[in-house]
Formats: sequence, C-alpha cells, structure tokens
Amino acid sequence: MSWDELLPEMERRADVILSRFPDGTRFYTNLGWNSDHPDFYKQPYRTHSPFSRSDWDAGLIAVNDDEVAVFWNFLSV
Repeated sequence: MSWDELLPEMERRADVILSRFPDGTRFYTNLGWNSDHPDFYKQPYRTHSPFSRSDWDAGLIAVNDDEVAVFWNFLSV
C-alpha cells in the first residue's frame, strides 16, 4: 500500500488516541518543532535530541491534569 492509501486509517487511529487529551493538554517532543501548532506534514524537524541509543528516535509526550502519555518510535539501522 502507498502512503496516500495508508494515511486516512493512520489519521483515524491517531484521532482516537489523541481524543482522550482535552484542550489545555501540553505536548512535548524531541524534534524541535518551530511553533505551538506544527504542521507535521510540511514542517521538517529542525533539531533532534535522541532519547535512546538508537540511531534515530522520535517521541511525543502529552501531559494534562489527569494523565501523562508517552508515544515513541525507535529506529536502528
């Protein structure tokens, strides 16, 4: 399957997960986005601060008054 074919289902799944985080949730990442509302489809990461010993990793931390969630992707080549 191509990226364009996979994208709608991936976005639907992300919406389900992120729907549990209300307005006011704070989001943090190790990718150095340039704004509070980055366009993840157009804005390439500017800096990268690896969290692990992997060759590359990317993560998102969501924090609100009720919970903390950590989403991470690791890549070793």
